[in-house]
Amino acid sequence: MKSLSLSIIAVVLLFLFACGGEEAGSASPPVPADTQSPTPDVQATVSAGARATVEVSTAVAVSVQATVEAQLIATPEPTATPVPPTATPEPTATPVPPTATPEPTATPVPPTATPEPTATSEPTATSSPVPAGHSWDNPFPIGETAPLPNTEELTLRVRKTHVHWGQDAWKLIDGEDALNDPPPRGYEYLLVRIQVRGDADDTVNFDAASRLTVQAEPPDGTVYAWAGTNRCGNIPEQQIIPRDFSLARHDPDNPENGRLGYICFVVTHNDSGKVVLVDNGGEDSTLEDWQYWALR
Repeated sequence: MKSLSLSIIAVVLLFLFACGGEEAGSASPPVPADTQSPTPDVQATVSAGARATVEVSTAVAVSVQATVEAQLIATPEPTATPVPPTATPEPTATPVPPTATPEPTATPVPPTATPEPTATSEPTATSSPVPAGHSWDNPFPIGETAPLPNTEELTLRVRKTHVHWGQDAWKLIDGEDALNDPPPRGYEYLLVRIQVRGDADDTVNFDAASRLTVQAEPPDGTVYAWAGTNRCGNIPEQQIIPRDFSLARHDPDNPENGRLGYICFVVTHNDSGKVVLVDNGGEDSTLEDWQYWALR
């Protein structure tokens, strides 16, 4: 751009110089009175030279102007360089944690009044535990031999592997006699094989039907009785049971075996597995004479 400005200034100066020369040539200097006027040939020569000078100056000016226009056309204007944005993104605001401090909870003040001591109750007498076999919930273990009260040294034992409940008991009864009836709806048979040992005559005279029952948990538990020979429970119809205890006799060849056989009961499904065998002690006995044998 600087060289272009200089060129324009030079053209202007040349143009002004040419114009000044032409005016000077056209104006005739005052001729002194005693000087003679130039001849016509001289004037013609001077005028021709001035015109030639003006034409050369004009041609130079036209040439300079054409060069300048050509440079202006040929030279592309510089493109503007994109200026990167200077704006810096504003930083995100950092959350300020709450400065409020939670108020401390009030510490409970212990009471200053001393409670009056309570009266100490007198120690009660500790009751001794009931021996095994003398309560429903603590019977003699199944298979254990225990003395029968109010008898001449008789003992009773529930045979451990010979207690049959439900369908197992019915299969044995049904197999003993095909005329036997199944238990009533909601009930099942219970066969318990017991062994009574002692003097031969005493064992024969032991009335199991009147002394032995099975009982659910007292005080509201149901008591189930055995009617004796050819009966199961209190069913009036005859039921032939295998090895009926009422029909068993003392074995004279094996007196240590005593008297051995089944007693039979009819219990509800709800009480199945929950009853124990009870000996009421016979006539003139009290509740303290009762004894209990587990059936499981």
